[in-house]
Amino acid sequence: MKKLGLILSICSLICIVLSFLIGRSYIDGILIVLGIILFAIVVFLSDINRAFKILAVSFCLVTIYYMDYFGFTLLKRIPTLTKKVYSSTNVVTYDSFIYRVYACGKETTMDFGYKQRYLCDEFDLKTIPVNEFLEDPQNSFDRFKGKFVKLSGKINKINLGNNSIEVEKYEKDESNPYNGYVKFNDVYAISVMFDETADLRDTHIYDEVTFIGRVLDIKTEGTRKIINLGDAIHLPTRAYEQYKIDVKTNNDNEIIQIFENVYTKGIEEFLVSYSSVDVYELSYVLMDRRISISDLIDSSLEVEENVLEDHGKYKALICTNGAVVIGNKKLTNNEKNCPIIEKEVIEDEQEQESF
Repeated sequence: MKKLGLILSICSLICIVLSFLIGRSYIDGILIVLGIILFAIVVFLSDINRAFKILAVSFCLVTIYYMDYFGFTLLKRIPTLTKKVYSSTNVVTYDSFIYRVYACGKETTMDFGYKQRYLCDEFDLKTIPVNEFLEDPQNSFDRFKGKFVKLSGKINKINLGNNSIEVEKYEKDESNPYNGYVKFNDVYAISVMFDETADLRDTHIYDEVTFIGRVLDIKTEGTRKIINLGDAIHLPTRAYEQYKIDVKTNNDNEIIQIFENVYTKGIEEFLVSYSSVDVYELSYVLMDRRISISDLIDSSLEVEENVLEDHGKYKALICTNGAVVIGNKKLTNNEKNCPIIEKEVIEDEQEQESF
């Protein structure tokens, strides 16, 4: 019996040592499991009492686990006692009980305690439209469960309290085509929770958003099913970097205030288009501060005399009082076209009262 125990002990040691020497593969997993089983057989065939047997096997397991851990921290060896998850050809994670290793191409990084979010490059993942992901939600969930995905879509719900958003499948609202409005399909939703570094204060419902997160689970809330994403990061959107302007004019002589010191005259529609779906009225993009009035004129807002600019599709009159009038081709550099700003009227009234 002692001879058998010695042979099994030697075989166990050889299996465990070999598993660390050959590197990450299916063979190293088999060897380390075989080594642990052989060690357990040796221990339970020995004459020591039961408590010490359990203690010995537990000590062996803990020792092997930390050997695996230090093998990465000291030698950059991919751990054996982990679950390998492919998110893409360049993004592989090795999940353990207390840490995760990110393999981003040839670069490897450890996240001890699962404290970090997605750590690889955003371009290592293909962008999937939310509409495509939710075309067959159950199939998408089964395919990507436990993996990191990069999704883009429109925001349906924002929760600043826990820094999370929800996105849903959507279609263009033909009855209300402007200002990003769409019709959401609320049967399935994707809930994404970010950490405190993601600033959602300037984010709005119907905004385009791109994010990366790990697919966790599906939960049912009433008639809705929600796919939850964790370890998520919010990516700066490029959807609003480029736009085109479409202007429809009329012969109306009324000067209309649309935002703060911005006015229109002879303008029926002034549309800012980022895509076929994201078409906004001028007043809306100015209010949301997607663009400023300075983006639509060449001159400074502080001029010593009124300036009239011709931008092809529209004219802009920059007034000495800070007002900007966007008008049709007939707009002229006439003082009558510069509206009296309400603030100045109030100041004049106050001055008159002081006299």
